[in-house]
Amino acid sequence: MVGSSSNSIRPTALSIELSQHSTSPPTLRATVRNNHSKILTILTWDTPLDEKAAILGVFRVTEKSSGDEVEMGGIKINRLLPPPRDAFVELSPGAESSKDFELKEPLWPMEKGHRYYIKAVGDWKAVWEARVGDLTDGDFKDMAASERAIKIETYESEPIEVEI
Repeated sequence: MVGSSSNSIRPTALSIELSQHSTSPPTLRATVRNNHSKILTILTWDTPLDEKAAILGVFRVTEKSSGDEVEMGGIKINRLLPPPRDAFVELSPGAESSKDFELKEPLWPMEKGHRYYIKAVGDWKAVWEARVGDLTDGDFKDMAASERAIKIETYESEPIEVEI
């Protein structure tokens, strides 16, 4: 995301935690937390809160015993701008938002009985220090040029170990 230095906040303002929410069926939970002192609105596209995160290559998966990386999605999706309002999540200070992913093929090509490391890696596309209701269509239409957008460039979660 592009923004001026006056619109920058520390990279730790948003954190991502992954956990194995269930083993039957194997389910990954991705949680984004607002560690900032003000309300943040996040565009969920290409983040762990995106329902298409698995096919977009948001997650990096490594087989534990071999260390081999598992080939995950990595497709590009062309999306119409401005994003719909439901593509945004508003988080108050200390608040969290989570998304669950069932770890099943073909989106998650992992073998039963194996252990894997999973982490989330990518770029925040747009983050604002504002309530979603206070943002205008102009903010959404040209997110990179929005004067109200803040700059948090990348995210990377700690890897977790999951069993399939």
